[in-house]
Amino acid sequence: MHWRYPGMAIRETNAMLIVQPHEQVDFAQNRQQLNRYRFVEYKLLRTLAGWLPATAALDLKLATMLV
Repeated sequence: MHWRYPGMAIRETNAMLIVQPHEQVDFAQNRQQLNRYRFVEYKLLRTLAGWLPATAALDLKLATMLV
């Protein structure tokens, strides 16, 4: 173990320091999570797109009720 990188297998060469991480990226799981986040963001934007145009009418309605 190396003092600068605890918990990582390190091999030093004359040219450079090579760090070997213990875990590898699981591309299938990463792709699944990114697709899920993209879907949630898409649905939230569609909800906002449907709701935002009505806020002007609601503000006008509330303003006329208070007067």
